[in-house]
Amino acid sequence: MGQCENMDVSISSSDTSYVQLYHPGFFILPSGFANECAWQVTTTSGDIVFETTTSGDAFEQGLVLFDHTVPITDSMFVTVVISNPVSGLTCLITNTLYWEETEVFPGIFVGNWNVIGFNPGIATAVDEGTAANAGDFILFPSPAADQLRIEAPRGTYALTIRSTTGALVHSEANFMTSQPLDVSQLEPGIYFVGLQDGQGVSLGMRKFIKG
Repeated sequence: MGQCENMDVSISSSDTSYVQLYHPGFFILPSGFANECAWQVTTTSGDIVFETTTSGDAFEQGLVLFDHTVPITDSMFVTVVISNPVSGLTCLITNTLYWEETEVFPGIFVGNWNVIGFNPGIATAVDEGTAANAGDFILFPSPAADQLRIEAPRGTYALTIRSTTGALVHSEANFMTSQPLDVSQLEPGIYFVGLQDGQGVSLGMRKFIKG
């Protein structure tokens, strides 16, 4: 949906050891008052820094604040999955947090956490739980070092792996779920696996962390 493409996560305020994140879903998405938001922040190696769920008014669902001990020399990955039972929309937002320093006077710098540009949301189905019906699939382990296992109702699918920016990093036209999926060539980070059956029906996407 077009509304999801207008979504992103931004920094409301930050210092070396805390970050406040914001998304405008209450105002942009249809029936925004019903949004249910699942937030997760991880290190680049996949360790969870912060997790929470929010809902309610604009700033109750759209603002979160967390403390952390991640060095300013490292980055963090943020993922927000917004589900709306009224509109039926599920919106996936991802971005990368990094420490940015600005020279305000010659030799004097001010730093804060920032996001890497505007990364539009993706309208999709994202789930990390167990399969709930015949159209679902699950994958494990996560984090994964070299291989993923995928369990799905049928044996052969068109498979895609996308990065947090939406870029296609791997695809297979006839992936067989009886075989492990080799992810050893991927850089550490967060990725999304998508499956499509022989009739072109999407089974949605699942998130995993490459360690």
